[in-house]
Amino acid sequence: MKMRNTGSKDIPLQTPNACLHAIRRLRQIGLAGLVIVAVVAAHALAAGEAWAQEGVSGEGGGGWSYQVTPYIWLPSMSGDLRVETGDPPANVDTSFLDLLDFAFLIAGEARKGRWGILGEFNYLVLSDSASTDGIIYLGAEARLDGTMGSLLAAYRAYAKAGASLDVLAGARAWRLDVQIDYQAGSLPAKSAETSSYWVDPIIGLRGQIDATDRIVLTGLADIGGFGIGTDLQWEVLAGASYRFNETVSASIGYRHLDIELKDGGLLANVSLSGPYLSIGFNF
Repeated sequence: MKMRNTGSKDIPLQTPNACLHAIRRLRQIGLAGLVIVAVVAAHALAAGEAWAQEGVSGEGGGGWSYQVTPYIWLPSMSGDLRVETGDPPANVDTSFLDLLDFAFLIAGEARKGRWGILGEFNYLVLSDSASTDGIIYLGAEARLDGTMGSLLAAYRAYAKAGASLDVLAGARAWRLDVQIDYQAGSLPAKSAETSSYWVDPIIGLRGQIDATDRIVLTGLADIGGFGIGTDLQWEVLAGASYRFNETVSASIGYRHLDIELKDGGLLANVSLSGPYLSIGFNF
């Protein structure tokens, strides 16, 4: 089920202030550093920190084990955004240094034997200049506030000799707030914004291998939407984690997330890709 609201207004064309622009970029770099410390933790946690207590192929003792992983993700973004039917899409293709305004990311896992529950929360504020086709508008400034929360059940279908494979199924909830400020061309400058909410079913696989007694390699892939919320969304992740002790581990890897959404006038066909870094806490 999708819900959205939209609005637009004409705005005067403004010239950005160079000093304010420089301050903004410095703030982005600082926030990006914080996000890196957070991203690596989240998905690496969800992808394989449970080894600290039971190993990759172990089924654990009689009780539950838990993981909490804050992480940092530094994505670049490419794709098209549009708010209203009839407006040209704003094409964005930029790196995290220009894109990232704010991020908060965390993941967690609870496991008992072969069964587990994976949860994740992402909040990203992304903005940058964008190009447009034609002469109606001569470019744009696009801003995307994205909130994503997922809850998945995991069943360990294979567990043997330092390797495991989990089957994942659950749901992922989204909220997107999109604003596009078009620069005047043959038409006056214009600002349009909208919000959309939806929930997608998700299925996936996660594999883990003990490279050593302290290093774990993880791969994850999931897919969902199927026209229920998004037309399609999919994600792949690959990383390596290092267990310092039974309580703390760190992970580094690469994550790609792709979304294809069309909801009324709203068009969001975007890809987010970049490295992540995380710290996992097991108890």
